This record gives sequence, C-alpha cells and structure tokens, in this order.
Amino acid sequence: MALALLPGRAPLVSQTTADAALTAAATRHAYAGGGDVTGMSLTTGIQLLRTWQSLFASGTWSRFGDGAWGLHGRLDGSVFLGQWAGLRPEVAPFARGTRHQDGGGTGHLGGALRLHLLRDGWGVWIGGEGGRAWNGLDWRTSRLAEAGAWAGVGAGTATVRLSVAAVTPAGEFGDAEIGYRLDRGRLELGAYAGARRQLAAGAGAASAWAGANAGWWLTDWIAVTAGGGAYPADLPEGLPRAAYVTVGARIASGRTEPALRTHDPDGLRRVSPVRRPGLEVRRDGDEAILTLRGVRASRVELMGDLTAWLPVPFQGGDGRWTLRLRAAPGVYRVNIRRDGGDWTVPPASTTAADEFGGAVGVIVIH
Repeated sequence: MALALLPGRAPLVSQTTADAALTAAATRHAYAGGGDVTGMSLTTGIQLLRTWQSLFASGTWSRFGDGAWGLHGRLDGSVFLGQWAGLRPEVAPFARGTRHQDGGGTGHLGGALRLHLLRDGWGVWIGGEGGRAWNGLDWRTSRLAEAGAWAGVGAGTATVRLSVAAVTPAGEFGDAEIGYRLDRGRLELGAYAGARRQLAAGAGAASAWAGANAGWWLTDWIAVTAGGGAYPADLPEGLPRAAYVTVGARIASGRTEPALRTHDPDGLRRVSPVRRPGLEVRRDGDEAILTLRGVRASRVELMGDLTAWLPVPFQGGDGRWTLRLRAAPGVYRVNIRRDGGDWTVPPASTTAADEFGGAVGVIVIH
C-alpha cells in the first residue's frame, strides 16, 4: 500500500538515529570494607536507536591518585518484537567487563527476555535474565527474575522494579528499586533508591542505596554534570558497593538518552520505549494525534501531506510534542523543523526519497 501511494520512490527504510558523547569527570569513591580513592575518568559512549531497537556501547578509563588505572566497558542491545497476545516481547543481550593495571579483571555475558504491556503514558513488564560471569577468581552462573512498571509523572518518568537474583555460589538476593527521571529545558535530573536483602535463613540486615545525578546543557552539545550517592554491589562480577561523588563536563552530538549521561544503576538504566525519540500516530475519531518524543527545541513544526505542505506548530515541550489534525486513514509524507532550522525526517521514522532528491518521513494512519 505504501509503495503504491508513493510511485517511483526509493524503497522505504527505517531511519537510525545515533548519539555520541564524551565525558571527563573528577570522581571520589568510598568502597565498602574500606578504601577511598580520588581520581579522574574519561567516558565515551554511543547509542543507536531504530524503531523498537537500540544499541548502547560505552567505555570508561579511570586513573586514581596512587597511579592505578582501570577500564570498564559495556554493550547493551534491545529488540522489541511484534505484539503477541497484546504483549510486546523484548530480547536484550548484554556484555560487561573490567580490566585493571595489575592484569586482573571481571566480565559478565548474558541476555534477558521480557514481556511488556505498553500503553500511552505507562507500562509494565515481567522477565528473566541469565548469564555467566567471571569475578577475577572463578566463573559464576547468574539468573534473575524481574517485574516492573513505569509511568509518566509530571514532566518526568517514574520507574519501580522488583527482582530476585540467584548467583552461584553467592546465594539468592531480592532487590527493590525506584527511580525518577526529569527532563525540563536545559536540566536533566535523575534520582534513584533501592534496597537488597539476602533470601536465606539467618541473613543479615538489608542494605540500601540512593543517589541523584544532574546535567545542565550550556548549549545543544555541551553540558556540565554532577552526581552523588551510593550504588549496590555487582553480585555476578563480585564488585563491591560504594558511595561516590562526581563532577564533570560532557561534549555530545546532541541531547541523548540517559544511558549516555551520568551514573545510573543497571536496574534503572533501561529506557522504556515511550521515551525513545520518534513520532507516534494514533486515531481519535476523525482526527489523528501525532506525538513527537525526544526532540529538544523551543518550537517544533510539522509539514506534509496532512497540512497541504504548510508549517503547523506542535504543542508541548520538554521533549514531548503533540499535534491533532483531521486525517483519513492512509499513508502520508511528513517532515519536521526545529527552531526554524532545516526540514528533516522525524527521528526513528520510515524514510523515502522526495521529488527533489531529499528525504521525507512516512507515517501510516490506520
């Protein structure tokens, strides 16, 4: 149907958006069991987003006051499959590892499978995770079952997650975590808290952690960052819990998803699909409601078949824009403009060539 309505155009493809960031920071960590270290870190990260797909990779080099150094890397993927019984499955492989100046290191390789119930403004999920980890001395098997929910609250997103992890031979542990992320104008703010208890007779008291991180964008590609708090031990890799404080500066290709920002515990790291950049379309009677997410600007306009190729402004801000238009079911071509700049394809949208050798986004109204 789409090709029939767009004769002579290039095959439709799903657009991939990419963001990259480089962060330099001064840090101080106080590890459980003793040992305070002050140093500096340099982190590079890249995030690729495609409709219902994402890939995030990062690497951090740290150097401490005593001359010691360390490397930490991670790779996280996510693919959401077609709906099944009203739920959307997600497959999420991951790989993580560390390396130290003494030649030692740790690693964790595994994946997760989740089922999401997604609605406008909220969602819930259940899932499981498994993998193999090296803690520097021996191999461990890790398994995890989880359930969680997220919802838009005010201008931000709140998350709650419950999980039970079994790490052989460390034992079984139950975690409860909450988090809140706010993006408003130039400010990005994230706060989190959690508690863990070993699930065994005679286990000691639960441990807890909390923290907050903030970023202030001086321009569209330069930000200052700060954060502090505590994070839990990494059970599969055997890394200790610690308290931390960090202050830094970031150079980025643009306003990015939280995975490229400041420290965020793994349990609250994931980005719900509704927060990924993109243009969503749904019908309400004889009108189409277009919701544009992940676009940072003071003004956003849409132009296309729906508007007789006249600019029409979205309403909203802080990365979430909405536009209601009368429209019959069909396939339409659209582009967006930010703050009076160039007309571009909406992020993560299907793309086709136009008559002038440029590109337009393609949306379907059912």
